[in-house]
Amino acid sequence: MKINYPIKYTLMPIYEDNKLVTYIVSKCYLLSECKKYLVDGSSNYEYGIFFPYERENINSTNWIRVNPNENNKLITNLIYDNKEAALKDLNTVHRQMLNEYIKQNPNNKDQITRKFDEINNKYTNLSNMIEDNTKDMIINRKKKANEVIIMFGNKDKVFDISLYDFLEKYSAYSFIVCNVTSDEFEIMKKQIKDEGHLKERFSKDDIGYKKDRYFLSNDLKSKETKIYNYNNAKDRKGSFYLDKKFEMHYDGDSNTEDVRKIFLNPLIKAYTLETYNDVLESYVSFDEKDSGYVLKKTISLR
Repeated sequence: MKINYPIKYTLMPIYEDNKLVTYIVSKCYLLSECKKYLVDGSSNYEYGIFFPYERENINSTNWIRVNPNENNKLITNLIYDNKEAALKDLNTVHRQMLNEYIKQNPNNKDQITRKFDEINNKYTNLSNMIEDNTKDMIINRKKKANEVIIMFGNKDKVFDISLYDFLEKYSAYSFIVCNVTSDEFEIMKKQIKDEGHLKERFSKDDIGYKKDRYFLSNDLKSKETKIYNYNNAKDRKGSFYLDKKFEMHYDGDSNTEDVRKIFLNPLIKAYTLETYNDVLESYVSFDEKDSGYVLKKTISLR
């Protein structure tokens, strides 16, 4: 994944006119974790988090998808590994808020309760929309090694960079990228260490790994990086691609053979642990029709 912050659930504060009106459950990026010791000898944790959606402006009914920013993180004491645990605490917080509102104005208990329920129903819809549009944010996803094996000229080398840094660094070259498993990757690293090269340079059989699980290619003519689904190679119409700004789009007219032709005679061949789905989830296609893999960049409560 391009963004490898851990993903958690937490309670997201909701403001209207700079006033806290309720909380909802939302996924968040976990940016930091700090253990604090208290004067009585006990301790607790504070977590730096970042929410995936924020208001377009202070009074807007639109919420837009944003990337995590260390400088704008929020601090919380509560994070959860599952939505159910967060919802349980959310119900407790809602009861506490309602009781406090009623305590301040006991003569209007029914009106206060009705208004608070309306607010919660409204923002529960927001919570559901955020959940639907953060399928790329997976709880407890195992982080993969940020290494790429590159075959360039007559040399094979393991580079300590992520696939996504590789795509940008070598964007001026023709290349293809293949997926390999963790076991295959270790075999390849050992071949380079022991023999100075990958076996595929001198042998076609029994090389210890699958060398043709292609899923990325850089097309210098169109200045696009094609994304190819190796799990569905036959009779597939439509594919994703990255433009020169590394934004993902969908081409419904492309087909398998069009993409496969680009894999011929590249200048560079690279191997990675990243998968087809990892790449799609790292370059989510926002608001693009008919792609089959779309999340909404802007969601609205209108």
